[in-house]
Amino acid sequence: MRNRLFQEMLNSTYVLRWEHRPRTVVSPYDSYVFCLESMKRAARAVRTEFLSNSLCTVKLVEGEWRQRSRAMARQVVLAAVLLMIAAAVQANAQTPTEVTIGYVTYAGNGCNYENTNWVLSNDYKTVTFMFGGMVATTDGSLADKRKSCQMSFSMSYPDGWSVSIGQATGRGFADIAENSDGIYETHYYFSGQTGTAMVERKIQGPKVGSFEFTDDFLTLVWSECNNAPNLNIKTVVRVEGQKAVMALDSQDTKFQLIFNLQWRQCPQN
Repeated sequence: MRNRLFQEMLNSTYVLRWEHRPRTVVSPYDSYVFCLESMKRAARAVRTEFLSNSLCTVKLVEGEWRQRSRAMARQVVLAAVLLMIAAAVQANAQTPTEVTIGYVTYAGNGCNYENTNWVLSNDYKTVTFMFGGMVATTDGSLADKRKSCQMSFSMSYPDGWSVSIGQATGRGFADIAENSDGIYETHYYFSGQTGTAMVERKIQGPKVGSFEFTDDFLTLVWSECNNAPNLNIKTVVRVEGQKAVMALDSQDTKFQLIFNLQWRQCPQN
C-alpha cells in the first residue's frame, strides 16, 4: 500500500510540477534532470529515501527519440522541398531548341502593318510588340477614347512542348488629369482551344510621364501538346474622364507590350 501510494505521489508530483513549470526546458536531458529533482522532492515529502531513477531514464529515452524523430522529419521535408524547387527551376529554365514566328496579322483601329513591329528574344522567353497607333485620348471623338489591336501569329516549335504567357509588361506615356483614368488590358487565347487569360492595368490621375508595369496573368492558358496553334492576343487602351492621353512616350519611343513566354515539356506517353 505504501509503495503504491509512493509511486502515485511521485507521478502526480512530477506531472503537477511539470505543467506549472516555465517553458525553459529545451532538451531531453533537461527533462531528465528536472524529473530527478521532482522525484527527490516527492520522496522527501513522504519521508522516504529516493531509490530509483528508472522512471526518469524512460522519459529521457522517450524524449531523445521524439527529438530525433522531429529532426529527421524536418530533414526529410526540407529535402523534399529543395527537390521540388530545383525541379521547378529546371523546368522553368528549359526552352525548346528552336522557336520561330511565321507570320503576324493585325486588326483593329490601334495597329497595322506599317506602325506595328514585333521582336522574339533569342532565348525564346519574350515577344515584344511596339505600337505606333495605340493612342487613346479624350481630345477627339468617342472612337479616339478607345484603341484596340488584335494580333494573331503562328509559332513553330518542336513536338513535346507547350507554351503559355505568364506576364505582360506595358511601357508608354500617360498624361492623365485628376478624376480621369487610363487603362490598358490584354487578353490571349489559342485558336481551336477553350480558355482566355486576361490582365488589366489602370493608371489614375493626376499622372504625367512615362510608365512601366508588369502584371501576372491570374489564369494560365497552355497550348495543346504536340500542336502549335495560332496565339491570339487582343490589347485595348482606353481613357476615361475629362482629360487624359495614353500612349506614345516620345517621337522615337512607341507604346510597348512585352509578353513573358513560359514553356513546359509535355508528359511522355
